[in-house]
Amino acid sequence: DETKNDDQLSSSEEEDSDDNSGEDEDDRSEIVDSESDHDLGGSDDEASAADSNEKESENEFEDKVAVEFTKGMKVQGNYRANEQYGGKEHWYNGDVTNVRKDSKGKKIYDITYEDGDFEEGVIEENVRPIPKSNEQKEKERNEITEASMAKKKKEKAKERASEAIPFVFEVPTTLDALHDMIATHATTGSDASLIIQRIHATNSVRLNHKNKEKMQNFYDVLLRRFVAVGDAIFTSGNGGPDLERYKQLNAITKTLYGMSQDSPECAGAVWSRRLGIFQKALAKRSRDVEVTPLGDACEGEFSAWPSTGTL
Repeated sequence: DETKNDDQLSSSEEEDSDDNSGEDEDDRSEIVDSESDHDLGGSDDEASAADSNEKESENEFEDKVAVEFTKGMKVQGNYRANEQYGGKEHWYNGDVTNVRKDSKGKKIYDITYEDGDFEEGVIEENVRPIPKSNEQKEKERNEITEASMAKKKKEKAKERASEAIPFVFEVPTTLDALHDMIATHATTGSDASLIIQRIHATNSVRLNHKNKEKMQNFYDVLLRRFVAVGDAIFTSGNGGPDLERYKQLNAITKTLYGMSQDSPECAGAVWSRRLGIFQKALAKRSRDVEVTPLGDACEGEFSAWPSTGTL
């Protein structure tokens, strides 16, 4: 008798559950966990069952990846999870209409479903992102693969370019000669910095005191190169990961400092002459601005200010 009563009680609970959820299931396209709809235990093909289980595990992992749910976000909610018989899950699409915390400080969500039903206080375990379609997943995988391949090709190209850069350079006597050298051998800003470093390393005054005159001239060329790169930052910005003009300025500064240590007298002579040129240019522009029409000055066509690189 006790067993029968138990069976009847279980049966009545199932009927009540079916009655309560029947109306919702008619209006809503139901997404039911595959484990409750399919019994893989009776499959004759164990390998097929194992593959299916692996796919389900992957999907479950994707669903459990930490996601910050925010107001207005489209999600899936496990509708009235605490009322479902036997832990059965019913996931439906909806929008997060409110995010708050319960008395224990845990986040809970109010969800408005696509069919108009509303559920408040849904715990985080019963909210998940809308699963991506196979087409979306394939597209994302392809994009990641293409980006990875492009990055590897770029890195290999940089390596080949770096290997192709000579270790020994003649000292350029003019800024144009330095720019031609960089245009010939460099593909990135770091390559340009490497060329400048190698010019200094292979022609240093410490290696041969006879290099003093040409390296003093190269010091002035580097100062002008610094001004040119600084001006380019003002007009075009850093130039992205390929040019990285700020890093070029850092590299030029380090080379100038090293050359100053090699021959302080030469560096002092160059600075004295270059600052004199800057002062004369500033004085001329200050005089010219006095006779320049105010309208032209306001429109930015003329200014007494030195360039960004000079400053």
